Amino acid sequence: MPSVIINCCTNIEKLVIINTGAIIEHNCSIGYNVHVAPTACILGGIYIGNFVHIGVKAVILQNCTVGDRAIIGLGAIVI
Repeated sequence: MPSVIINCCTNIEKLVIINTGAIIEHNCSIGYNVHVAPTACILGGIYIGNFVHIGVKAVILQNCTVGDRAIIGLGAIVI
């Protein structure tokens, strides 16, 4: 997708959708079948499990873990 930024040392599994304007910072791990909505921001050192949805403009702060099947809504901030 256009304007997506994926920084170094990030692992992305199969069937992942990263939409327009999303940012995935360094040292992240994105699980299987994850949807990252437009303009979502995933900061450094994040582990995201399988079957996760990250909503539009959601922000996940550094060094967090998001478990399997989590739904992070529109504009949410995960700390």
